[in-house]
Formats: sequence, C-alpha cells, structure tokens
Amino acid sequence: MDKMIMDKEKSFKEKQILEITWMDSVSSNGWVFKTNYNKDPNENFINHKSIGYFLQGDEDSITIMQSYACQEFKDGDYQTAERLLIPKKCIIKMRVIM
Repeated sequence: MDKMIMDKEKSFKEKQILEITWMDSVSSNGWVFKTNYNKDPNENFINHKSIGYFLQGDEDSITIMQSYACQEFKDGDYQTAERLLIPKKCIIKMRVIM
C-alpha cells in the first residue's frame, strides 16, 4: 500500500521504490539591465515528480536510481544507472511505492 512520507529524515531501505516531488530552479537568458529586470511571470519554480529505487541518502540529499544490475559481486556490490541526487531542501514530499 502507498504510504505518504513527510519526514525527510526518514531512513529508507536500499532499492525501496520512492516517488519524490521536488522543486527545481529556473533560469533565463539574454542581456537585461538590473534596474529593468522584473521577475517574468513565467519564471516560476517548477515542481517535478521522480520515481526510482533508493540508493543512498544523508543529511543533505537523497539519491534514487532508475536501474540496477541484478548481478551482485562477491563483495555485495552491484552496478547502478541513471542516478538522480535531490537536495532535501528541494523536496516537497515523498511517497513510498514499495
């Protein structure tokens, strides 16, 4: 069953599937005088949802991965792919999928 997680300090199990809603930054380009710059109404923070397997986390961030190799080596290590590190300050909410 899906479970809403609001506590960013919660520890997760390795390879647990998470859905993370997070806020991204926005950039603009082109020359403009500072005195003429007014925030463009289209320059709002953008929220994203990412789903992935929990890889690791610390006090500052959580890393999820899209894929991992099923083959484990003798030392228990395995290969990962398509990792996404999200700063905890940008996380709006997290949901445990499995």
